[in-house]
Amino acid sequence: MVPEVGDSVELLVGADVSVRADVREQLGYAVWLAVPPVLDAGRRLALRWQAGDRTITTTAHVMRSTTRQGLCLAIGTAGLQNRRRRGVTRHAPREPLRALLSEAGGGRVTGSVVDLSFGGCCVAIAGDGPVIGARLTIGFLRPAHTGDVPLLEGLAGRVTGIGDAPDGGLHVHIAFESAGVAAVRIAALLGAAKADRPAAA
Repeated sequence: MVPEVGDSVELLVGADVSVRADVREQLGYAVWLAVPPVLDAGRRLALRWQAGDRTITTTAHVMRSTTRQGLCLAIGTAGLQNRRRRGVTRHAPREPLRALLSEAGGGRVTGSVVDLSFGGCCVAIAGDGPVIGARLTIGFLRPAHTGDVPLLEGLAGRVTGIGDAPDGGLHVHIAFESAGVAAVRIAALLGAAKADRPAAA
């Protein structure tokens, strides 16, 4: 559940510091609050608001947003971070891979590929990154050969979730719009299937 436009939310910034703000805009699990974007991107906060007679408390990450005004938060999506097509098996990359994520507005970020499938991928980044719902163009490269032609580029995708990485960074979960003709090249990048679980719907 996420707060809706017009809802008043309480940001729990510290043990004894809270800030109240109204939701200006909402897109998927991303919300923009009517307060200046003064908190550092990547910072994790607690968020509380009323939904009818219930009080909802969840976590959120401060995200970079250059296209909309206000403070942008990615609402915690426990259990939904890995949303790809049902039955799609995740694989470890056949070799270490670096992903280049390019947003339509010109923002670019790189990270390490955690897992890959015909339905999408998970990329570990340090700090700032795209927001949930963002449309991306994805390319895959070998980390040691940054000047080489990408192994695969121009793959369209959408950010479906953002979660904490074990090393303190972020895991960005991406669903491909369509593997299409890139499926053969994706297959060449797949290593062993990951034993954790298949992709959720």
